[in-house]
Amino acid sequence: MNLPKLPTDFPASIELPKGGLNRKSWKLTEEQKIFLCRLIGYHYTSREVVEEIEKEFGIKLSLAMVELRYRASVKWRPVIEKFRQEYLSRYDDVPGFHKKVRLDRMERAYQMAKSQQDVKAIISVTEHQRKEVEGAGDTSLTLISNRYYNMTDAELDKRQKEVVEQLKKEGMFDDIRRIEVKTGESGKDNGAKDV
Repeated sequence: MNLPKLPTDFPASIELPKGGLNRKSWKLTEEQKIFLCRLIGYHYTSREVVEEIEKEFGIKLSLAMVELRYRASVKWRPVIEKFRQEYLSRYDDVPGFHKKVRLDRMERAYQMAKSQQDVKAIISVTEHQRKEVEGAGDTSLTLISNRYYNMTDAELDKRQKEVVEQLKKEGMFDDIRRIEVKTGESGKDNGAKDV
């Protein structure tokens, strides 16, 4: 993912506030710089980054510093990109990713709506539970496929073997066929064959 480049007409210098900068208020340690890059990589806005740095370290940064020294910096781009890829590749650590957690949350909402005798909310929560259980599109499949997107071919092969072994142990493998298909033109024989 490429970060946006600064416009070519961006000013070469920025006018400092009267009294200049208090260097003690913006000088960051390496740990603080990495923390700041992690926040940017995790898609925090510049304002959120400033707030988090102040909350965590008691240091007041300007939005311009975050934008110019980190977001637009070639020096920090690889670090930010590393954190961004790490962040986007993990779903399991988000509680809402798990179906059971979502169903439990919906059940609590249902019980609350029921105790408040809110018929609209009861119907809405019941409908959401139905969609969660029966499916309402391919979003769950997309999330699962994204989990495997960052795996190497060797890791995918290993995972496939693990799943097949598990299915064999459970006696479910007899009903499963694997088919290889060559891509080709629509309407022509695609050479599908059992493997």
